[in-house]
Amino acid sequence: LPDGRIAFTSDRPGYLDEYNRSLSEVLHVANADGSDVHQISFNMSDDFDPFLLPTGMIAYTRWDHHGTTNRFPLFSTRPDGSGTFHVFGPHNLDFFHTATVPDGRLISIVSNRVNGDAGRLTLCRLDDSRGDPLKPGQMAFLTPDIELSPPFTRGAFKYPQWVSGSRFVASHSLPYGTMMANGEVDDSGAD
Repeated sequence: LPDGRIAFTSDRPGYLDEYNRSLSEVLHVANADGSDVHQISFNMSDDFDPFLLPTGMIAYTRWDHHGTTNRFPLFSTRPDGSGTFHVFGPHNLDFFHTATVPDGRLISIVSNRVNGDAGRLTLCRLDDSRGDPLKPGQMAFLTPDIELSPPFTRGAFKYPQWVSGSRFVASHSLPYGTMMANGEVDDSGAD
């Protein structure tokens, strides 16, 4: 954080999410030496993948669980946990592993799955529009040939980061059913 503290996610409060009853992660801040830990978000279904916006706000993916509907939009909050607000999504897409780009855009993985965080590389431009429909130029798929959910016949991406200019680096999985060097078939997909 700009003041030298660290923002992170943890399941230390012991909340069990209402979807699959596993421990939920929520946002915390602490001094750089690990002291003075404070929980700053409260969500029964997980707040994860935090990153810093140029404004100093902490942005993150929030699992919103509403009955049978699950979605993963981007939220933001101040480092003290105040001012929590929806930033972007869902636009019928889920956003994972988002990072900032110096020009103000966000690089993100988008998919339409609940239990998975792999998919297309996407650039998003934040503005004052928070709902559907998207404005022209607000979101661009960098890898439109990658499916939004398995079988990921062309593989899938995770963990994008800006490198320089218009260059990015990301992790990419092999497509489902890819032949391995030893002759075995990799049926693991992108998970």
